[in-house]
Amino acid sequence: MKKKEDRRVQYSKMILQDTLLSLLKNKKLNEISVSELCRKAEVNRNTFYNHYSSPFEILHEIENTLFQELRKEVKNDKELKSIILASCKCLENNKKISELIFSNIENSKLLTKIINTYKTKSIENYPQKAKPFAQLTYIFQKKGTIYLMQEWIKGGFKQPAEQIAGYITFLLESNFQSFELYLKKMKQE
Repeated sequence: MKKKEDRRVQYSKMILQDTLLSLLKNKKLNEISVSELCRKAEVNRNTFYNHYSSPFEILHEIENTLFQELRKEVKNDKELKSIILASCKCLENNKKISELIFSNIENSKLLTKIINTYKTKSIENYPQKAKPFAQLTYIFQKKGTIYLMQEWIKGGFKQPAEQIAGYITFLLESNFQSFELYLKKMKQE
């Protein structure tokens, strides 16, 4: 009996997730009501509320599933290039979901989670004088990476994952080298 309940729960969640992704093709997430989602999924509101509190929660569950898949790929890898490549390949292997999630980027936390996995140096490790610039550098790298990945996804994955990952890695490493030069200059002053 327990397995049937588990299958029903899995089925209900799958239907709600698929329906949400379908609705995201034509609407923004904040325009999708629970009533519309339930009607299109052909489930009642009680079923919806047994599993989720809002359509946003469904999107975050989809993102978390994709993120867990990425984490399996990356495992304990600390090398920036490998992590970015694994991230791009994971997004490319899940094109349909990636395109739909990132069409509503303002609600998506997935890229931020991905980027935070390769935050190689903690800002706290820098001298107090350098911390403000370190924070700005990290924000610049994070936002730039998100934008490049988003544009790549929205552009239909025209470049292979290896190529876009190479571009992003090069830009991040160049930016990091510039930051290191700034730190050396600060020490000389």
